[in-house]
Amino acid sequence: MSENRFDEYYEIRLAKKDEIPEIMEFIDSYWKKGHILAVDREFFDYEMTMDNNQVNFIIAKIKQSGIIDGILGFLPCSLDTNNLDAWGVIWKTKDNALPMLGLELKKRYFKLTGARSDLGVGANLNTSVPLLSRIMHYYTAKMKHYYRLNNLENYSIAYVEHKDIAVYKKADVSIEFLETQDDLARFFDFSSLKETYPLKDSWYYNKRFYNHPKYQYKVWGIRGSSGLSQAFFVTREQKYQNAKCISIVDFAGDQKLFSECGAFFDEMMEKEGQEYIDFYFDGFQEDYVKEAGFIELLPDDKNIIPCYFSPFVLSNVDIYVDASDKQKHYLFFKADGDQDRPN
Repeated sequence: MSENRFDEYYEIRLAKKDEIPEIMEFIDSYWKKGHILAVDREFFDYEMTMDNNQVNFIIAKIKQSGIIDGILGFLPCSLDTNNLDAWGVIWKTKDNALPMLGLELKKRYFKLTGARSDLGVGANLNTSVPLLSRIMHYYTAKMKHYYRLNNLENYSIAYVEHKDIAVYKKADVSIEFLETQDDLARFFDFSSLKETYPLKDSWYYNKRFYNHPKYQYKVWGIRGSSGLSQAFFVTREQKYQNAKCISIVDFAGDQKLFSECGAFFDEMMEKEGQEYIDFYFDGFQEDYVKEAGFIELLPDDKNIIPCYFSPFVLSNVDIYVDASDKQKHYLFFKADGDQDRPN
């Protein structure tokens, strides 16, 4: 890469492990005061470093002073270096940094990481989305939000003005709880995902869900009646005061199998006393979600299906996604990127 004005002023590269305290201080001062990546070193190490001690942050350091002026974090979706997709995490430059430093960090991302795509979940509609779509020509979209209510008299988490509970498709699948990573590995053939974008491997699901240090997730395997088709989805229960709900936060495999899970979802909500189950996604086949008895939360819907629980916020939340390659069909879910994490 030929030297430009940024190279004259900055050293732009992957961060080193001994620079983690500087990055944490930067996050606390310029991104969000008290953010978990700014105050919890153990979680930072788990989330943002690899077993080979790689730190998943690109930094721009002023050559003269050694002060960080900008950071770009990323989360790999797999260990496949030839087909690496990664989620953007924190993308921030100081107000007095060289103009367009943020864009320069994005440009350097591909060379420094070797990734084939740059993906994001939770982009700001008023700042990041226009920049990504108009200047960088990324794909951007608002995630679909579907939900299914438990048939209750009263709701404490959701605000329900109209209780619509759709009829679901008759079940012809078997669903089992995959308690450990070994259970998932025995159940699911990850080679079937080789044409899926982003490419997530067994390492990703183990780190993201089974070994997560803060949240507890459950992984459920779905098998079709023939025994040949398979899929799995991931859920996380949310609590507020004495009430509970549950979210589907990831899915992999044959999407059609989802359409036959309606009875299972109702049984789970009734057994666990959950008010509703919801599902944020982009790129997933909507007909299968509707056939499972879910209805879409539309912009003018009077019902409120909360998204934020730490702290709890009684409001509907729009989540925007982005991808660097408009030609590929990506799947996005709620637990992708730095969503559904403590912050």
